[in-house]
Amino acid sequence: MLVLADFNHDGIPDIAANGSPGQVLLGNGDGTFRTGLSLPSGIETLLAGDFNNDGKSDLAILVPQGIGIMLGNGDGTFQPALFYRARPGGRLATGDFNNDGKLDLAEVSPAPTGMLARIFLGNGDGTLATALNTGINLGQADGPDGVVAVDFNADGNADLAMTIPTGGVAILPGKGSGKFGVPSFYFTPGSFGLHALLAADLDGNGTPDLAILDPLVGTITVLLNTP
Repeated sequence: MLVLADFNHDGIPDIAANGSPGQVLLGNGDGTFRTGLSLPSGIETLLAGDFNNDGKSDLAILVPQGIGIMLGNGDGTFQPALFYRARPGGRLATGDFNNDGKLDLAEVSPAPTGMLARIFLGNGDGTLATALNTGINLGQADGPDGVVAVDFNADGNADLAMTIPTGGVAILPGKGSGKFGVPSFYFTPGSFGLHALLAADLDGNGTPDLAILDPLVGTITVLLNTP
């Protein structure tokens, strides 16, 4: 997994990647990179964002011991991670889920009858508040491979979209308070092993659409968002 951000504040995109260990690669501005800081091993998911509102890119990581927030120093290095308890098999997404101008974190993980979305509200100083939970009933335990936070219904609140391994996506409508409404399901028959989820305006109509990668059958499914 790769994320792009300007970790050393020089105006050139850098890369953070998971691995054994993970690695930060600092951009030289000519398409090449130099080796930077090593990241913890065992990273399942990582995201970049400014969690303490200092204008420097931070990292959120999901590792076996939990969710970690690594605050960026602005020079390509990071402070030691502050960890929060996580559920196994989860994926992360970032967004301002309660519209307070502070970056929050969503963790979506398997639950006994489906999936559980846990929302950690950001305090604006690099710390996170106690999680708010929303369940997604699928009739069986399942975990997402991809999660994105985007305002799909143009109401000014960030929503959550996540893959469902049986084929398709579930979308939780955000209420602007850190809580979410009843999910909507969009199925893609014949798709299994869904792996990656991308949100972008793919048809140029001003609304975010979804692209879903299924590596097992070698397809990309596009779900268009009708205004």
